[in-house]
Amino acid sequence: MLSDTLPDARRWMLLVKLLKGWPRSSRDDAINTAIAGLSAWPDALRAPQRRGRPLWPLIRTMTVKTEAELREATQTPDLSVRRLILCFPLSAKAAEWVQGAWPELTALSAYWTEDGARHLTDAGFTGLTELFGPVIEPAAGQHIARSTSLSGVHTWALSGQAEKARMILRTWMNGEGLPNLRVLCHAGYLFDDAFLDELAASPRGKTLTGLDGVTNEQLSPGGFRRFLQTDGLRLERLRLCLEGWQGHPLDGMFDAPALQSLREMQVAVYSQRFWNALMDSPLRSLRVLDLQLGGVGEVGSYPPGRASAVLGSVETLSVRGDRGMFAGGWLSSPHLAKVKHLSLNAGYLKDGRVEALMAGPAIAGLETLNLNGNMSSEAVQALAKDERLSSLHTLQVPSASLNMMMLNAWLRAPALKSLAYVRVLRLKNAWEPEEKAVLETLSTSSMLSRLLDFQVEGTWIQPDNARLLANAPHLHPDLRARFRRMS
Repeated sequence: MLSDTLPDARRWMLLVKLLKGWPRSSRDDAINTAIAGLSAWPDALRAPQRRGRPLWPLIRTMTVKTEAELREATQTPDLSVRRLILCFPLSAKAAEWVQGAWPELTALSAYWTEDGARHLTDAGFTGLTELFGPVIEPAAGQHIARSTSLSGVHTWALSGQAEKARMILRTWMNGEGLPNLRVLCHAGYLFDDAFLDELAASPRGKTLTGLDGVTNEQLSPGGFRRFLQTDGLRLERLRLCLEGWQGHPLDGMFDAPALQSLREMQVAVYSQRFWNALMDSPLRSLRVLDLQLGGVGEVGSYPPGRASAVLGSVETLSVRGDRGMFAGGWLSSPHLAKVKHLSLNAGYLKDGRVEALMAGPAIAGLETLNLNGNMSSEAVQALAKDERLSSLHTLQVPSASLNMMMLNAWLRAPALKSLAYVRVLRLKNAWEPEEKAVLETLSTSSMLSRLLDFQVEGTWIQPDNARLLANAPHLHPDLRARFRRMS
């Protein structure tokens, strides 16, 4: 059932394809059943596909490029939009159309003008929870910051000049508008020492639970530490890049009471000192951790047996890096046991790191595994033979590491009983006779029946090889059709 299925973009695409091919006599009933099953899915996933006429009753997210397109969309029957991205300045007229057509709107991104913001605030979109986009007229930001009618807004992502954003947020800090605002986001250099001091001194600043876009460009380690000591501050979400702080003492930075409720963190780590401070911190509430590892020399050395509250709490872990100079022993830590969704990208797959992962307990509970980088054939085949991967249902494998024989090993792996979604960035062509023979065997394998999706990107396969898979009897009809178009 959809309500029991992990939401992701691939499943959404497959559902739309399935319903478009549904017999017309019962399609409406099938769509109504799908709507009920999708009720718990994120609205952001439920967007129109690039090709073909959308199934409007299922759609909850729209990106609109012109005012004329918006007018047409607001007049479309059975379309109930909850997330709207406008790629043009929001006029009062456009705001009125949106209000009339989609009163259940929860997220709105636009180029904010004074007229559009005034109409939005006067109309009182009480269901709005998220606002995004650049403020092109400062008065627009002031209207929003003063609005008491936008009482549901908890996230405001401003963009544009930092000083303009600070001026708008000072209006919010010193007033009563946006009474439930909790998360501030900015792509520039909003959070400098002085502004964080202002937030800390403001009773409203202490109610924030999330900051997105904290960088060291205008912020000092002392200023950040001082902010984290703010009495009553409890952050649940933090995204920061502190590349320029390699030479500063960072011990204890993540011990601050303000971070002990943190559930999601995206952080760029550029020094071993910063890494140690993070790993030694008592962040027991952290569930989602996105690491960008970089810098000169090895970053990420950590004794596998050393206790870490961070490693022991994370359920979704993404590790990215661009230089391949990172220690990976911590992947075998016995404390890394709760991870269900793991993504290892780029250089982080080199030099024994996959082997380190296999030496620890994390692999036993994985449901999603994304391997996007260079791996040795030995590592690929060793993973395929690992009997602890019985919970894995979604696999993404790297392009440079997988040939037909390795793919065959994956599909025949006895432990992968739950595997249903495979994404291959680009397979090597089956040029050699022995690889051609593997492909022919694969095309008749009943193992293909377990796959609900088999995604291939790139022009990876010769026409005659594509025809083999297009006629594979155990492959889903939609997947056979995809290969038929390649042949």
